[in-house]
Amino acid sequence: MNSINSLIHGNGALEIRMIPNPEKAKSDSALLLMHGAEQLDIYLIDGGHANKCTLEALLALRRRFLKEAVLEDIPENRLHLTLLITHCHVDHVETLYEEILPEPCFAVDAVYLPPATALTTDGTYSNLRNGDVYRRSLLLKAILDYSPETPIHMLRFGELRELPLQDGRIQLFAPLSDWGEPGGLSYILKYYFADKPEKVYPNVPVRVVNCNTMWIRAEIGEHSMLFPGDAVKVLTDRDDEPMDRTIAAYGKLMISDIVKYPHHGVGRNPAAANTASLLKPGGMAVLAAGLADNEAAIALDAIGIPHVNVADGTQIFVLTQESVQYIAP
Repeated sequence: MNSINSLIHGNGALEIRMIPNPEKAKSDSALLLMHGAEQLDIYLIDGGHANKCTLEALLALRRRFLKEAVLEDIPENRLHLTLLITHCHVDHVETLYEEILPEPCFAVDAVYLPPATALTTDGTYSNLRNGDVYRRSLLLKAILDYSPETPIHMLRFGELRELPLQDGRIQLFAPLSDWGEPGGLSYILKYYFADKPEKVYPNVPVRVVNCNTMWIRAEIGEHSMLFPGDAVKVLTDRDDEPMDRTIAAYGKLMISDIVKYPHHGVGRNPAAANTASLLKPGGMAVLAAGLADNEAAIALDAIGIPHVNVADGTQIFVLTQESVQYIAP
C-alpha cells in the first residue's frame, strides 16, 4: 500500500479547513492537515451528510498532493486519514460510511469515537432516531466491509485522550457520563420535554446522543481550536446542562483561540456566553449554519465576539507555534 502522506513534508503548521455544505442548512466537516517534518497527517472531524461536499474536498486535496509528490493518479496511491467522530448523527457521519470509506483511493488508519449510550431500545423511544443504534451500526459495518484492519478506538465516559502532533497534540474529551442512563435521562425529560410530551418518542434519542457528544481540541504550541460537536445548551436559566458540566469539568484545558459554536450556531442552542468563556481574549467563533447569521451571530455580536460562518465558504485557519492565521474564503 502506497501512502501519499509519507512523501509530503512541511514546517509544522496545522492547517484547519472547515468545509461548507451548500446543499444543507448546516455543515459538519473539518479537515486537520498536520504538515509535519516527516509526513502529512490528516484528521477528518465528522464529515457531514453524504452529498459529496467532504468527498470532493478530500479528492481535491489528494490531487494537490499527488501533483506535489509527482505521483500517478491511481487508486494504489492512497491518501491516509484518521477519523475523529463527535457523535453518530446522520449530519455528522453519513458521508463516512456512504462515500469516504468505500472510496479506494483513501485509507483510514484509525477511528476515534465516543462511547455509545445505554438508552433503552425496547421501543420506548425511536430506535431509528438513535444515532448510536442506527448510524453507528452503519459506520462500523462500513469499516468492517471496506477497512477491516482499521483500529477502532471507542473512548470511555469521562476519558481524556491525547494524540501527539508535531509541536502539539489533539485532545479528545469523552462525555462525562451517559445521558441515556437514568440520572441523565431524568434530567432530559424534566427540563427539555416536560411541556412537549408528544416529542418524547422521536426526539429524546436525538437529544441523548447530542448530550453525549465528544469534544475535540487541536493545539500547536500555545495556539488551538476547539470543536464542541453538538454540545447541548438549551436553557438560559440553568448552569448544569451538558455543555455547562463539560466546561466546569475541564475548564482551562479547553480555552482556545478559535471555537466552533456548538450545534452549528443555531439559535435553539443559546451558548454565546459559554462559547465566549472558552475563547482567549480576541478569539474568534466559527458558525456552521446558514441560519446562524440570524441566530447565534446576533448573540455573539451583542457580547462583542468576532465570528465567521462556514456558510460563506471554506474557512481556513493555520496554527503554528508563533501565530494563528485566518484565511478568508
